[in-house]
Amino acid sequence: MVMGDKYEVDIDGSVKFDGYNNPQGSIEVAISGDEDNWNPTGLATCSRIVVDCTGNNDITGITAPTSPINQTIMIVNVGSGNLKLTDNDGSSTNANKIINNDNKDIQLKNGGGVTLTYVHSEARWFSLMDKK
Repeated sequence: MVMGDKYEVDIDGSVKFDGYNNPQGSIEVAISGDEDNWNPTGLATCSRIVVDCTGNNDITGITAPTSPINQTIMIVNVGSGNLKLTDNDGSSTNANKIINNDNKDIQLKNGGGVTLTYVHSEARWFSLMDKK
């Protein structure tokens, strides 16, 4: 949250910012290959994706949420392989691309996580932090 952000907390504890929605819930997904325009079942209503990555696999983009929702998700790798979120990769549609903090790919080893937020005015996912 940034100073001056307008937000509300629903009775169920979910937080909504002006123009932003933070869906609740977690999904578990197994990945065994590279993913372009990734759209796992449950993406639209989750705030956390737990990925079992068994190989060294890339995610080049994630399906954008429906406008005007600017979704924030956390992705955590619990698998034995390395999961790479590639920066501004041409293998995915422009609106599904991921822009990383330092314009480099994010490598998630076992236990690593990253938080992404989608900004419709920029038509991209942006990493908020990366780790491990």
